[in-house]
Amino acid sequence: MDGGKALSYQLLIFVRALVKRLDEIKKPFSVFLIFAPTYRHLEQIYNILISSSPRYDIDVLHSAIDIEDCLKSMECSSKMSAKRKILIASAIADSSITIANVGVVIDTCRSLEVNWDIDKLRYNAQTVWSSHAICDQRKGRTGRTCAGEVYRLVPYGFYTTQMMPFEKPKLELASCRDEILGLLSAAAKVMSDPMALLKKTLDPPSSETVEKAVKYLHDIGSCTESVERRRTKLQITEHGKLLSSLPFTVEEAEIVVLGAKKGLLHEALALVAISSSRPQVSTHTTKSLYSPHY
Repeated sequence: MDGGKALSYQLLIFVRALVKRLDEIKKPFSVFLIFAPTYRHLEQIYNILISSSPRYDIDVLHSAIDIEDCLKSMECSSKMSAKRKILIASAIADSSITIANVGVVIDTCRSLEVNWDIDKLRYNAQTVWSSHAICDQRKGRTGRTCAGEVYRLVPYGFYTTQMMPFEKPKLELASCRDEILGLLSAAAKVMSDPMALLKKTLDPPSSETVEKAVKYLHDIGSCTESVERRRTKLQITEHGKLLSSLPFTVEEAEIVVLGAKKGLLHEALALVAISSSRPQVSTHTTKSLYSPHY
């Protein structure tokens, strides 16, 4: 089985049939919460459901959608309605929020993983199978304000034997550039050797990742190397302190600083904002885009 970049048509048909059956037997005020990892998956599920029945009142919870629209969707879910309330959500609803009256959770058991490609020196996003821990978090979205059920769209044997108990540690997926610069900028003396400190973590990043991160920081002039008692230690420079003080990643902060030096601060800030932000989509616009003929 493969996590895949898109949900198969067979799975979408199964979701539609499952929702239709549950709609017939569940109480009218019971909210259905469907988990999918990416905007594309949300779109696929939205399309298959919105074209199948006028009884469904469907909203989408995703970080690309304006937060006020998301909150309105959750508020509406607690109100009595003639239509079945269905929320299709990404990882934004995995934890930390309580949605009233969720009686059914349908979990595609997929997650979006962003990891650092050490060869291409960039972050890659890919769809992977969720861990048991994430699936348990999603299960916890129901049963809080009312009794509920969970439907995981994978075979039981695959879930128990092939899916991992926990997701990969974030430190293993990171480039370590920001982490190392943050350690160097700390006042504590123990932080002056971030390479040794990272090796002592519970799930240390690879030595190659750390070495390339240090090389990058050294190349842009944010740190220097010094030898003390036959040990090489890193020291943060004034340029590095400036980068670490800005609310950006190292790469984004470097663009802003270089832009400021060239007299193009506003342009640099705009470039960083565009590259690091997702477009805010209104749910009303989303619904018009999610027509059956889209």
